[in-house]
Amino acid sequence: MSAPKRMRRILGNSLRWIGLAAVSVGGWALFAALGLTAPSLFAALVVAVVFALTGLGPAAVPRPASMAAQGTLAVTIGLMLDTDTLGALGENWIPAVLVGAGTLVVSAGCGALLALHRDVDPVTGALSLIAGGATGLVSIARELGGDERIVAVVQYL
Repeated sequence: MSAPKRMRRILGNSLRWIGLAAVSVGGWALFAALGLTAPSLFAALVVAVVFALTGLGPAAVPRPASMAAQGTLAVTIGLMLDTDTLGALGENWIPAVLVGAGTLVVSAGCGALLALHRDVDPVTGALSLIAGGATGLVSIARELGGDERIVAVVQYL
């Protein structure tokens, strides 16, 4: 690829990222003004979906940026856990663990059913329907050779 062509591609991709960021911030402000829960998360998700479906978004998130975002989200979620929350379970920890395990069994079974579709491989089917693991499962899908796009869409739907 020639240098001018490469520069046009880089500039075009940069403008797509800038547009995505600008519209996401605008959506965040709008959602916050409307009093919606987690306005930054939902605005970014809605805007990114619209950009992806209309072809206005960047082709892909660079792997280092994706890993940094997932790591940041994991740390944020991890820091939300405290001993008071665990203590609140008290004597009810057994039902909580059983419900969690039951949810995983049902999710895995549904994922196996999804994998019966000719366009969905078993890894993608299983990871798509495991409850509550949206961010982590998308990156795991990439590592295990599943279709991370399907996993992301099904997880967030």
